[in-house]
Amino acid sequence: MTFEKRNPYVGLAYFSDANDGGPDVCGTLDQKDKAFSKLLVVGKEGCEIKFHNSDDTDHNIFANDLESGVNFDVGLIPPGGDSSTVVNWNAGRLVRVGCKIHPKMVSYIANLPTSRYAIVEFEEGQLETRFAVADVDDSSVAFELVLQPLDRISVSIASGETKTVDVTYKGKVFGTLTLTR
Repeated sequence: MTFEKRNPYVGLAYFSDANDGGPDVCGTLDQKDKAFSKLLVVGKEGCEIKFHNSDDTDHNIFANDLESGVNFDVGLIPPGGDSSTVVNWNAGRLVRVGCKIHPKMVSYIANLPTSRYAIVEFEEGQLETRFAVADVDDSSVAFELVLQPLDRISVSIASGETKTVDVTYKGKVFGTLTLTR
């Protein structure tokens, strides 16, 4: 993947037709130094995502995603404390979470019915990156790429094919993605 001017925050690449039940382990999102430990955690429907506070200050983790209707607030988590939320939103959706006390804290939680995915993390200014989705069988062809905050990419790609598609935001080209299987 190559970007023209700037890169997105985080991405999730997966095969939406590889319905193998989803990840075996639900994600945990820790907080330390007034930051989340991960840019993105993945769970599946009914999975409990855990929040741990390894910081020396209180945090209050919440989501208010107007587009998907996901809204939760786990309340105040003191240093050393834990809380959780259940993944109960639409499959394939990434939900932005933050801290009401520290507004610069941002992370995402994804609901995926497959364990065939790759989290794509970017460093600021990184205009090119590579990623791979492991253990995808030949019958899976429906590739999805969600890049925050860019437009979702949905491509049908069979084993042995290579395709190049534009990476866009509200229709404007931000870069290109070359997929090879």
